[in-house]
Order: sequence, then structure tokens, then C-alpha cells
Amino acid sequence: MKFSVLRTPVRRKRSSASCFDPLYVYGNAYNIGPLNPHKDLITIVKSTGVVSVEEAYYYLENMRSTPSDTIDRIILDFKTAGIRYLDNRFGRIAENRIINEGLDYITQLRSNPDELLEELEANLKAVKYQVRFIKHPRYIELKERLFAIKYGEKDERIYIPKLAYELLEYYCHEQKNRDCRDCT
Repeated sequence: MKFSVLRTPVRRKRSSASCFDPLYVYGNAYNIGPLNPHKDLITIVKSTGVVSVEEAYYYLENMRSTPSDTIDRIILDFKTAGIRYLDNRFGRIAENRIINEGLDYITQLRSNPDELLEELEANLKAVKYQVRFIKHPRYIELKERLFAIKYGEKDERIYIPKLAYELLEYYCHEQKNRDCRDCT
């Protein structure tokens, strides 16, 4: 990573809110699903959904700033706003009956994670990445199960197709990681 002295962005943005699937933790894709939404630390600190490009990164502020000053600022922001945000997110997830039903479903699921993930990705590609049109039987079963729960506002329920996909994707990644841990 390069740092020049004058207002150079530290381009290692991280999602502070990707709390489930490790695949999303180190990514900078702007996921809007309820399980792994991307939210930059700066937007959490500023309590805004969006910031301008000029404000989107942590910068070296002046000639006397060092990379460690910038890192100290990131750590301070995470301590003061990021941890509180994550605590609130985990609290909302713990109370969300739709997410918990989905987690129960994948806990009981017994599928080959490699095959399931490959099938899901092929289905997603076939429907031009419009999640709600996936025809995979496990996806349809989970999505219908989640829609059957009378919980949440309409604006929350529109994310159920994405949530169903993310839960199955999470299942696949966790199973593969668990299998790897079991081998060592």
C-alpha cells in the first residue's frame, strides 16, 4: 500500500457490517441484503447512508500526518461508532424472526456445499443475476418458508429473496470451512 504525504486516501476500505459470511468481510461490494449489508465505517461515524467521494476514505490530513495517525483515527472511529453499530445490528438480527427461521433452516440442511453452491451460482447466472428468479429447489423452499412468516415491514420483506440466497451461500461457505477445519 502506498502513502504519499498529502491527502492520499487509505484505499483499504472495509465493510464494518458484514458480520456473517467471511466472503463479504474483506470485500468492498455494496451488498444491500439484510444479512451482509455493506456499510463503510465513515458513513457509520457520520450517521449518513452516503458520503461524497472526497469524504469516503481516511486521508493523511497534512504534512505531519503519518499512516499510523490515520490508523489511530480508524481505530478510534471503530471504538466510538463501529462497535456500537455492530452491537445494534447483532441485536436486530437476534430479534428478527425471518433471519432466525432461515438460520434454523440451514442448520438442519444436509447438502453437499460444493454442489449446492455451484448449482446456485449457475442458476443465478442463468437468470442474469436477478436473485428472485432463481429456480433451485432449496432456494425456492427456503424463500417460501421465509415469506410465510408474518413479521417485518414491507420494506424489510422485499429483501427475502436476497436473504434466502445469502443464507444458502453462507451455509455452503461454512460447511466448506468446517470440512477444512476437520481435516487439520
